[in-house]
Amino acid sequence: AVGGAADLAKWVPQGVEVRQIGYVKRAEIMAKVYSAVDLYCITSLADNFPTTVLESMACGTPVVGFAVGGIPEQVIEECGQLVVPGDTNALGQAITVLLNDDSKRRKMGELCRKRVEREYNLQLFMERHLALYHELVGGRE
Repeated sequence: AVGGAADLAKWVPQGVEVRQIGYVKRAEIMAKVYSAVDLYCITSLADNFPTTVLESMACGTPVVGFAVGGIPEQVIEECGQLVVPGDTNALGQAITVLLNDDSKRRKMGELCRKRVEREYNLQLFMERHLALYHELVGGRE
């Protein structure tokens, strides 16, 4: 776990390995963390468009979490699994399914990376923003 509660271990089922590394400041280290983990779990009950989801996906790590805010726009079925907000049993089941299926998890990771490269690259970001700016100022002399 990155950041988070000091007593996280008491919430994790026996036999599941969890390493708590605290706050990570440097982006290149965080990229290594995302790449090293089996999956990224986001438990936000409200979040507009979390950057951490895209960071994880860019590193080829599938996402499990609650279907809230902009997360369903980011995480399509091929890139992870989202469950009903607050349904911790479903969240636990989704985590278990992915942790127990290496092949599925690897394939999802590959699709995550491709999705970020295709849908969230810098060129596309700039083009979309320029189009928005033109639309907003359009008609002004």
